[in-house]
Amino acid sequence: MDTELGPLSYGNQDNKDQFTKPYSEQTGQLIDNQVRALIGQAFRKTVDLLTEKRADVEKVAKVLMEKEVLNRADMERLLGKRPFQDKLHELLGTEVTAQDEKYINPETPSS
Repeated sequence: MDTELGPLSYGNQDNKDQFTKPYSEQTGQLIDNQVRALIGQAFRKTVDLLTEKRADVEKVAKVLMEKEVLNRADMERLLGKRPFQDKLHELLGTEVTAQDEKYINPETPSS
């Protein structure tokens, strides 16, 4: 949330009375406004990204019309390698090995 609300939980901890709010109408309005702003930001970001990547989205959609499921190897053939490391390797600070590739891309022939 923002600085006005802070990182607090506004939920009812005991869940006994679900029809009362543990905060004021004014705080409820602030929460609603923040949620609305966050959803609006996410929507605009999504539309911008889809517009920017429209050609790639259309490529994937066309292949999905012919083939119901796409795996990682299919996506790499369509769009190229990811511009970032896999999350696991990023978190561990390691590189993807040939052994990892066997599990990441099972259809890729091993050498």
